Amino acid sequence: MESTPGPWFAEELDLGWSVFHESGIAAICRVHGGVTNDAGIDAAEANARLIAAAPQLLAACEAAMLYGNQGETPDGLSVDTLLRDAIKAAKGVG
Repeated sequence: MESTPGPWFAEELDLGWSVFHESGIAAICRVHGGVTNDAGIDAAEANARLIAAAPQLLAACEAAMLYGNQGETPDGLSVDTLLRDAIKAAKGVG
């Protein structure tokens, strides 16, 4: 089964957070509520960003499995960079 291709992005709307395909046409999912953690960060926002990063995380994991020993993909992309970028996207950093 194939999922909606990425990239996806998270956006705060009136009733919580939504995750959209880059086209912005339809929501992939909506994230409602959530608790505030010790750092004062709403879990709903963190969850939405993590969901939005799913396609990038999957691609980075697949590259690590296939090309981890070689250090880069056939496209010349660094596996370490792919993984770091995916982690940053999942955390909503950068």
